Amino acid sequence: MDELDRFISELLRIRRLIQIYSELFSEESVDALIEFSSDVFGVIQRSMHDEIVISLSRIYDGKGYDRKKVFSENLSQRNLVSKYKSILMDNEKLRNLKEETTVLLKKIDIKKYRDTKVSHNDKLTMLERIGAEKHKITFDAVVSLIEKSLDLIIGIKSEVKKMTNVSLPVNIMEKYEGKGINFICKIKKYNQTFKKTR
Repeated sequence: MDELDRFISELLRIRRLIQIYSELFSEESVDALIEFSSDVFGVIQRSMHDEIVISLSRIYDGKGYDRKKVFSENLSQRNLVSKYKSILMDNEKLRNLKEETTVLLKKIDIKKYRDTKVSHNDKLTMLERIGAEKHKITFDAVVSLIEKSLDLIIGIKSEVKKMTNVSLPVNIMEKYEGKGINFICKIKKYNQTFKKTR
C-alpha cells in the first residue's frame, strides 16, 4: 500500500469511528447505555473520545520529529500536500480543498487540547490550577474536515496516476451509518427482555 492509500485508509477509519461514536453516545442512546451498564460505557466513551482526538491530531500533524538524532517523517496531510505541491499549483479545486481543510482544522482547534489533556498529563491542568483546555470538535465540523481531506488526497492520487477513476484500498462509500444505532436497538431489546424475566 502506498502512502496515499495508507492515508486514505486512515481517514476512513477515523470517519467510521466518529460515526459510531456519534450514534452510540447521542442523547437518545445514553439512557439505554446507562441502564445496561453505565460504568462500562463510560470507559468506552472516554476511550473512543481520546482515540478520535489522537487520530485526528496524527493525520493533521506537522512535519515529523527527531528520534535519537534521526528525523522521522509523519504521514500527515501537511507532508502529502508538501510533497505534491506542484500538483496543487496546477489544480484550483485541490488548492481550494487544501485551504478549506486548513480553515476547518483551525476552527476545531484540537492541538492544545490534545497536548494538555490526552497526550500528556499537564500538571496545572490535572491539578485544576488552570482551566481545562477545550476543543471545538463537533460532529458536523469533523466529518466535513474528513470528507474534504478525502477529496483532496483522492484528487492528488488521481493526478499522480493521471486517471479520473482510481482504485482505492477500501470502500469509500461505507460510512458505518446506522451501525451504532443498530447496536443501541439491541441493547434496548436486551434491557426489555431482562426486565420481563426478573
